[in-house]
Amino acid sequence: AKNLYWNYVPKLALQQRHLAGRGQELEANYSFVWLLDCDISFEAFDASAYFSALQCTFVGGTPVVTQPTVTRVGGKTATDYWIFDHRSWTDGIVVVRTPLIEQQAPLLDAGFARWLMRDKGFASRMAKVQLQNGADWGTEHLWC
Repeated sequence: AKNLYWNYVPKLALQQRHLAGRGQELEANYSFVWLLDCDISFEAFDASAYFSALQCTFVGGTPVVTQPTVTRVGGKTATDYWIFDHRSWTDGIVVVRTPLIEQQAPLLDAGFARWLMRDKGFASRMAKVQLQNGADWGTEHLWC
């Protein structure tokens, strides 16, 4: 697939290339796979509270795809979606269900990551289309 736009490589293409064929290793050694953008910081993130909320909040078990809220850094907008902006949530709200998980910081269940990123799977086909078009659009629709 020839990339029509510079040397741009969509995130999904890199993630799929790295994770395809490693599914058994992922599932055997990890509970989750976190697909973070390079500009995500954990400076103000309470990982213990996040994982505790995931494991204790949802009837039926931990969701297969989750995302923490994000905050602004130096005035730069961290997200285009109000639901993922940390400032949108007050009054002790820790976890909500949402129909969309943004691709900047999704946390995937290891079994789901294995299925999603397998060779010749849907993520592989979508990554080829993204590479041809020079765009990341559509990745969120893989898991929502």
